[in-house]
This record gives sequence, C-alpha cells and structure tokens, in this order.
Amino acid sequence: MASLLDFDPTQTPAVPPPTGVDSNFINPPSQVWQPQVAIYATLPIAFILILLRIHTRLRLCHGFGSDDYFCILSMVAMLAYCGVMLAQVTDETYGRHVWDIPTSAITEDVLQLLSAISISNFIVNMFVKVSILLLLRRIFAVSDYWNMMLWVGLGFTVISYTVIIVLWIVYSVPHPGDGGWFSEGYHRRALNTQPTIAVAAGVVGCLTDFYVLAIPLSTVASLRMSKSKKLAVSAVFMTGLLACVLSVVGLAFRVRFYQQSLLRDSFWDSSTVYALSVAEVNIGLICACLPVIFPAVKAFVRSSSSAWASLKESLFSSRQLRDPAFDDSGPDVPASQQGLPEIPRGNLGIVFENRNTCNRRRESLSQGTQAGNEMLPYSELRSMDMDYHKHLV
Repeated sequence: MASLLDFDPTQTPAVPPPTGVDSNFINPPSQVWQPQVAIYATLPIAFILILLRIHTRLRLCHGFGSDDYFCILSMVAMLAYCGVMLAQVTDETYGRHVWDIPTSAITEDVLQLLSAISISNFIVNMFVKVSILLLLRRIFAVSDYWNMMLWVGLGFTVISYTVIIVLWIVYSVPHPGDGGWFSEGYHRRALNTQPTIAVAAGVVGCLTDFYVLAIPLSTVASLRMSKSKKLAVSAVFMTGLLACVLSVVGLAFRVRFYQQSLLRDSFWDSSTVYALSVAEVNIGLICACLPVIFPAVKAFVRSSSSAWASLKESLFSSRQLRDPAFDDSGPDVPASQQGLPEIPRGNLGIVFENRNTCNRRRESLSQGTQAGNEMLPYSELRSMDMDYHKHLV
C-alpha cells in the first residue's frame, strides 16, 4: 500500500530503463528534430510545385484530369499528415527514449496522435502513387501493353494500401471491449502486430516506388527519339530515384524496429521512420509535378533569355549613341578629295561556280526526298521527333 502511495507518475519512467542506464526527464537526448527538418525542408517545395502545376493546367493546358485531382487530394492529405505530426513532435515526449518519458506524459491524446500519424502515412502514400500512375497513363498509354501495366500498378497500389489501412485499424486501435487505450489487451495486440504491419507497408512502398520509376524510363527508352531528348526526358523522371532510395532506407529502419520491438522504444525509433516517410512522400509529389510544369518552365526560360538578349541589345545600342568611341564612320573627308567609287570587275568563274552549286543542291534534295519517302513513312518521322509533353492535353 505504501508503494502505491509513493508512486509519482511525473517521476516514474513509462518503461524501466536498460541495465546501467538512468532515466533523464530534464534534458534527455531526442530525435524529434528529424521529422521537423523533413517537413520544413520538403513540404514548402512540394506545395509550391503543386501550385505551379495547377497554374500550368489552368493557363496552358486548359483542363484538369484525374491525375490532377488526385495530386491535389494528395497535397491535402499531406498537409493533414504533417499537421498531425507537428502536433505530436511539438510535445517534448516524442523522439525520446521511452525510459526518458514520465508516465504522466503518456496520455490518450498521445496514443491517438501516433495512430493517426500511421494511418495518414498510408493514405497519403496511396494518393501520391495513384496520382503519378494516372499521370503516366495520361502521357504514355499509347499501346495496350503499357496501358495494362499502368492499370496493374494502380490496382496493386490501391488494394495493398487499403488492406494495410484496414489491418492497422483492426489491430492498432482499441476494440469496444478492450477497455480503452491503456487496456492490457490492446497493448498486447498492438505490440505484436504494429511492427509487422509497418514492415509490410515498407515492402509495398519499395515495390510501388520502383515500379512507378521503371515504367517511364522503359517507355522513353523505346521511343524513337534522339539520345539528347531521351536523356532530357529521363532526367525529369529520374528525380524519383531519390524517393526510391529513401523508401529502401525507411524499410531498413522498419525492419530494425521490428527486430527490436521487445525493447518497446517506439518513440525513439519511429521518429527516423516518419522523417524518411515525409521526405519520400514530398519528393513523390515533386516528381508528380515536374513533368507537368516542365513545358511552362522551359517556355519561361526561353522568354527570359529572349528578353535578356533584347535588353542587352538595346543597352548596347544606346551606349553607341552616347559614346563617340563607338563611332566607326572615320574622319570627315572633303568631297573634293573623295574619288569616284570603283566598279567591281566581273568574274564569270563565280557565276559558273554558283550555277554548279545550285544544280548539285537540287539533285541532292531530289534524291534525299525519294530516299526519305521510301525509308520512313510519316508516322515514323513523327515518332522520331516525339515530344512527350504533347500528350499533356
């Protein structure tokens, strides 16, 4: 009875510390900075690019597609995901070792926010990848094979993440008969299933990321375009490789979290996983916007270069008018001292040389036209100079 009276939840760790480690409630080590840096570094860029995508669709393409609506929906889900996470990381408990957290700090609100973060993560991942696959279908669905591959990717993504969300809700949310978030039955069930579901979500994320990256790269490689154009188009999609790398690293941390689940240090371990997930999803949003805004950016750069060249020319012309040093007319010579202009001498060799040159050009053009008509029909010529942005209509 005395031990219950002496129990102080503000001075008792949520979990006993490992052997040789003392609890630190005053200034403990924390990894809360990791998700904060991921949010502040990637979310503003993704948000700006989505605004540019909307502007491009409305002003240049004059039309929205299903990929655009899913992209906007992904941004809304991402804002909710980051908002819930920021609400959690602003608390001093998140990111610490669980033995550095007093028992009084583990409330129902904290557990509910953690569950909401995981569910939001699965939802936003699904929306972003569906948006990218719909965009690829809009661009590259020029054959039945690629159309089928894109539908397979869409079906796998939606079904996989839907199953993961349902499993997480079933096993990681208290049931009506459990007795709440602090019941023993809920904690036993969540401890045994959450790491497994997290690893499964990481595996699905890696598979879908590499699948989404492989489709545009393999499609561009099969197009009859110049190598420079293939490299330029592939470079736009290769930005998704960074998302794939983050997905693989995140899966490695999920596996380690699964192997160390008995230590129950979820507040410390999950901070790195969530930081990588935030960066991966925001980079996915950036990749979903780059192919759409690329024509607008290219046109802006071209118009800016033209405006800069015109400005330089006008400045140079005005300088010529103001500076006598640029006057190349030479000294004034009296008219009486100027001789009559000389008449150039004729040269029949130049005339015959020009006539022969014209004849050779006429013959080469006629031969080239005949050879071109025999070798390449119009459709093949068009495919060789195909610009994938023409499909963004």
